Amino acid sequence: MSQNPNEVPAEPLLSDVLGRLLDEVGWSERQLAQRADIPRGTVRNWMRGAVTRPRQWHPLLKAAAAMRLNADQTDKLLQSAHHLPISELWLKTKSEEDKDLLSQFLVTSTHQESDQIFQAMPDLPYFVGRDKELATLKKHLLRDHHPTIYILSGMAGGGKTTLATRLAYEVRNYFTDGILWARADTSDTMSLLKLIADSFGHDVSSYADLHNRSQAVRGILAFKKALLIIDNVDSSSQAEYLLPPTGPCAVLMTTRHTNLRIARGCPQIRVEPFEEADQSSQALFSRILGEEAAATEKKTLAKIADLLGHLPLALSIVAGRIALEPHTTAVNYLTRLQAEKAQLDALTHEEQSVRASFNSSYAALTLEEQAFFAALGVF
Repeated sequence: MSQNPNEVPAEPLLSDVLGRLLDEVGWSERQLAQRADIPRGTVRNWMRGAVTRPRQWHPLLKAAAAMRLNADQTDKLLQSAHHLPISELWLKTKSEEDKDLLSQFLVTSTHQESDQIFQAMPDLPYFVGRDKELATLKKHLLRDHHPTIYILSGMAGGGKTTLATRLAYEVRNYFTDGILWARADTSDTMSLLKLIADSFGHDVSSYADLHNRSQAVRGILAFKKALLIIDNVDSSSQAEYLLPPTGPCAVLMTTRHTNLRIARGCPQIRVEPFEEADQSSQALFSRILGEEAAATEKKTLAKIADLLGHLPLALSIVAGRIALEPHTTAVNYLTRLQAEKAQLDALTHEEQSVRASFNSSYAALTLEEQAFFAALGVF
């Protein structure tokens, strides 16, 4: 039978759209319900077509956030359930809580230009949690004007750099002039200023003094819709000459300190170790060890996480060792940690090492070593 050329194609059903998305992330209905904190019966009704027009859009947004959908994917999910797209929901809502939920998706979905500046490090495939922090950061960053810089603070090993990296990938399309990354702990200010200028095709090498080179770079950044991430800042002097004028260029700074002069009056997002209640530690183990193995050893892994203070860097190293080293199991690793909880030699993995005696100067340790020292200090 021939198809009527005037017939309007049927709109995709919620069950079909959600089913494809679940297939892409490799989740079951139960996993989506758990990770999005949605009643399992709600997800089941969506998938079986029992509910095709959910009254509320909020559960759909929670599902989209859990699956880390982009704006285009989320709009398709909403529209399959006969709800407005994100941009229109944002304009209509008056609730700050609703705006927080929507803000994480307010990134333009325009085509990414091949020559756009993007200097972030690779995103971790086992990144978990931090949904609240990401939503707060996006609420600050997805603006046209930035009167202050934004601060990620927290102890070494807590995941500040990892969080900044994930954020960079999620907002890269919004910052059309690019995302710049400056390591304050490994490069001097003059070199970083040159790196920024070089990124935009400007040569500032003729400016031999700090003040003039800084002024030249401020002029370059003044009208750029860009995000500058200054990582691992220990003192205000490391960052203050890198800052652009107030305007469209946003700055995110990571630091272990909460009392820097440069950060006064600026929004600060504290990056703490994972909370036991939110299951992020277990989710990290699941990503690295696999769902089945992590579920089988859930109680043992929970004890390991408690011993390590739920510090993300320490957890990822332990999970990597359990996953990759022959004859290493969660049970014997827990036994080892419990038996050697006074020894920093309990954690060593490639260059991330905690081989330091208690008599060594803490100040002389690397950031990674300090992170493990702090994690093992909960003993």
